[in-house]
Amino acid sequence: MMTDSDLSAEALAKEDRREKARLRSERWRRAHGIGPRRPAKQPWLAEGISRSTWYRRRKRARDAATACAIFARAESFAAELTRDLARCAALERESMAIIAELTALAAPGTRHPRNLWG
Repeated sequence: MMTDSDLSAEALAKEDRREKARLRSERWRRAHGIGPRRPAKQPWLAEGISRSTWYRRRKRARDAATACAIFARAESFAAELTRDLARCAALERESMAIIAELTALAAPGTRHPRNLWG
């Protein structure tokens, strides 16, 4: 039967093997030109909030920015439509004036423009 000292000796031996393997792996990486990994950026720690809160706020801000962009595009589109509508109204007035003039010329008793001089 194993005693507590045997278990701790095995645990230490296991930790030693793991550390040697880690160092061997690191030496191999350095020998093959693989540099150390950069530490992960954790901006939520800098702000003193949890990771999930940081991502939730980031999503909320991104959604708000998207909504603002959509509204800006919609306003631009509405302004363009307003300009087009005003141009259409002006063209309609011009067309109606031409039609009224042609109707007046085609009415019985009026002279055709070609026959104005003769």
